[in-house]
Amino acid sequence: MEKRLVEVLDENLQVLAQEDQAVVHAKGLLHQAARALLINSSQKILLVKRKRNDWLPLGHLDMTISTDIFVGETAEEAILREFLSSFGLAFKALPLVCLGQVAEYKVFKKNKEIDNTLSQVFLIKKDVKAAAIHLNSETIEALLWLDYTEFVKKFFTIDYGGLNLANRKRVYYEIFQALGIPALE
Repeated sequence: MEKRLVEVLDENLQVLAQEDQAVVHAKGLLHQAARALLINSSQKILLVKRKRNDWLPLGHLDMTISTDIFVGETAEEAILREFLSSFGLAFKALPLVCLGQVAEYKVFKKNKEIDNTLSQVFLIKKDVKAAAIHLNSETIEALLWLDYTEFVKKFFTIDYGGLNLANRKRVYYEIFQALGIPALE
């Protein structure tokens, strides 16, 4: 298996070392990630339903793109890589709007995998034809195009196995605010 190196950060967000991605997750080391939410011209949000496995709760909905940033990559390059890997979509560039950063700490796999990330979060406004998407069936079960109301019903009513998603919810509210859609309280 190919090693994928990520930069390990200290509490001041300075790079401490480069480490294999699997080791970083096993030890819960702070590292950078990129997250992106794709919204089309009809204001529909593309969410992914992650494939069921031993570390994700049943029916886990996630941002369109959620990936670690590998050594030598920018956040944009990581997002482009993940679009190709997850959806078979090769973009040269994307209209990214940076919404800021969010820190997340999640424990999966019965306390054996820890995702401790400082994520750069982006909004992408782009129309993508469904026929052009070729899902990576190893990691993604389905895609959902949801309007804001549908999104709130789906995302905020799923039991994520006790995960604290307060930061993630805050990010989604900020995304909708940036789009001029009033957030529900």
